[in-house]
Amino acid sequence: MTTRLGKLQKMELFRSAAGLLAEVMFVIVPLVVIYLVSIQTSHGSTVLTSPEWSVGSIILFGQVMVKFTLGVAHKGGGAPGPLALILVLLVMLGILPSCLLLIYVVASNEASACHLSPTFALTWINPAQMVVFIIAIIVYLSLGLLSEVLLHGRHTGKPS
Repeated sequence: MTTRLGKLQKMELFRSAAGLLAEVMFVIVPLVVIYLVSIQTSHGSTVLTSPEWSVGSIILFGQVMVKFTLGVAHKGGGAPGPLALILVLLVMLGILPSCLLLIYVVASNEASACHLSPTFALTWINPAQMVVFIIAIIVYLSLGLLSEVLLHGRHTGKPS
């Protein structure tokens, strides 16, 4: 019985992870479209300088805040201090840097309004927004999976 329950829990976690990955794929679709268009127009570097990386990060960090809050609220009995800390960290280390990068990317694409050198944008800002996007995916998948466990009681073996 214990082995069967363990297999069921693993299968439920796999299903939750697959659902979260599907949600992430919808954030990636605009980047794929931009890349395909840039290949057709011979501007292959357009996808590297696209602000959609930062927009995707903001969406993922915001969505995981909602999911995580719902999971903790559904579970009940959680200490408000750790929840507040996680939410503040998501805002301070996720959403705010993504917003700043978005501002810099959009400003660097507008030559007349930008006081940044193009070299600085290509060297630091564009790679930084891609790194933050990858971090957003990792945070979304990990906290999202934890939220799914909290929402559906899968950690206790109770039926969904």
